[in-house]
Amino acid sequence: MKVSVVIPFYKGHDFLPACLLSLRQSKWPGHMVWNLVIVDNCPIGPPDLSALANAMEVQVITTRKAIGVGRACNVGVSEAVKRSADVVVILNQDTKVGAHTLARMASFLEEQKHPLPVAAPLLYEYASDLLYPPFV
Repeated sequence: MKVSVVIPFYKGHDFLPACLLSLRQSKWPGHMVWNLVIVDNCPIGPPDLSALANAMEVQVITTRKAIGVGRACNVGVSEAVKRSADVVVILNQDTKVGAHTLARMASFLEEQKHPLPVAAPLLYEYASDLLYPPFV
């Protein structure tokens, strides 16, 4: 099964490294192959991908101007389709996933038998002091 993880990126230079590190530490079953699609929706400077250290296949798509998170997700999903993804998972740039989170999501989506299942994790716990100001 091919899994594409899509991250719409907008002025998240401070947050992306932790997200990428959590992705790098994710555990995947042997039958799952995955790649990462980052849609750089803020072409003022490229995202820092050093946390990946060549651990996975990454495609960075840069838009010419800010197009909004919805359109950025659509661009990423379109790229996932071009890469023959069976499942697409969309993450925010400040998401930190548990070691088995994405594999469990992908397995669940695979069982649904939709032509191209797409999902994003739901924020189920937060502390108001951990929330960040809007990315403006």
